[in-house]
Amino acid sequence: MIKLNDWIQTFSSSQVAQQIDVKTVTLRAWCKYLENEFDYKIMRDDQGNRMFTEVDISALRKFKEYMEKNLGWEKAAELVVREFSDRLSVVDKNVDDANIDLIETINSIQKELENQQLFNQELVRLLDEREKSFEEKLKRIITPLHLQLETSHEEKQLILEKHEKIKMELIGKIDFLQKEYEKKDELKHRYIEESLKRRDEELLKILRTIQENTERELAATKRKKFLGLF
Repeated sequence: MIKLNDWIQTFSSSQVAQQIDVKTVTLRAWCKYLENEFDYKIMRDDQGNRMFTEVDISALRKFKEYMEKNLGWEKAAELVVREFSDRLSVVDKNVDDANIDLIETINSIQKELENQQLFNQELVRLLDEREKSFEEKLKRIITPLHLQLETSHEEKQLILEKHEKIKMELIGKIDFLQKEYEKKDELKHRYIEESLKRRDEELLKILRTIQENTERELAATKRKKFLGLF
């Protein structure tokens, strides 16, 4: 199943600590303070570990600069939250409004393909059982007929004709079942191809959405830097 972290590049606490050149215990203390005192949101994985985005790393790097200037925890946190509030809200909006719905759609398609695969396996099993059943019936009919061939010539001829008729009927039924199986197999492959095509289209939409949002965010950042807001 696809998860949110599959679409957003994230980094662990140790990776971020190495990038901004601080100890891991110091980084955790800063994050806990920002989360508890200023409601700063940092993503977590299934085990509850923090997962940092590029925006988080920039914010923490700026926090470190303020701390080195002896501004104090509270003042440094206020400046960071104020400076990065616009970009944080853009990231949250992208996650909530675009990625989650699209990820749910892809997971739904994958579940549908899994169900179709189970259906196809059950269909093949039933067709195999039916073919074996016909073969067993054919053997039960043919064996007694061979034993009866010691009777008179007229009786032999009648038995042979009956045997041939039954044989042709069974062969016709087996051919019909084989054609039905081939037809269902063709429909199965066509359905899978169409499902994969829909999945690829959804994936392309996701990538376009993320790319467009990223381009808009970068453009907005450049404009703010140009105007002297950063």
